[in-house]
Amino acid sequence: MVGDLVGRERASSGSLPPQWRDIERTLSQQFHPAADVVRQEQRVKALAHQILRSWLDGPPTVGRVERGVDASVQNMIGVPEGQNIRSMPGEQAAAIQSRWGAAATSLRVEVEVTLDADGHILRSRIVHPSGRRAFDRTALAAVVEAIRAGGPPEEKRTVVTRWKVDAAVAVAPPTAIGFRFDESGHLNPGATGIRKYIGLGPYPFEERVQTHVSLTSIQPQR
Repeated sequence: MVGDLVGRERASSGSLPPQWRDIERTLSQQFHPAADVVRQEQRVKALAHQILRSWLDGPPTVGRVERGVDASVQNMIGVPEGQNIRSMPGEQAAAIQSRWGAAATSLRVEVEVTLDADGHILRSRIVHPSGRRAFDRTALAAVVEAIRAGGPPEEKRTVVTRWKVDAAVAVAPPTAIGFRFDESGHLNPGATGIRKYIGLGPYPFEERVQTHVSLTSIQPQR
């Protein structure tokens, strides 16, 4: 128990070899399981769940006002100064749409991977399952592959690592339409040319897999 607490503190402290943050970043960018592996609800039901969750959470907040907008200008007679600025309707609409499109349910699994001083995987296992075996296997395989590709640990000894993997399927609301841009080139896995960076979406009722991977514990062994 003490060792686990020390490992979690080491991972959260930030005082780690850059290698581990590179692996964490790679996983966050490249881990994109299929929607069938992550999906927990039928599309229409999932959207209804998202809208209900948005309503229960209360009104969304709006972003900051652009520098070019004069907050003292009102566009409806009788509204106090600063309470009905020109940017507010658009910001509120965007905030509501964003909330409606946020996933209401998600899967989470914690996995453990041990590698020796030469970078060979000694052991890999699921510590806390998500309840979906297919997702757990996919997440574990992705973490193992990323660690193997990272090479020998800079600690030059056996290291036990734990990783938290989250995934959810979000359904875009009927009003959603636009384009996506990702300068890292990981927008559409397997795509070539400009499609690596620019893609269509969101569009109404589109299913989008959202993932997050984080290193939660790291314990170099003596």
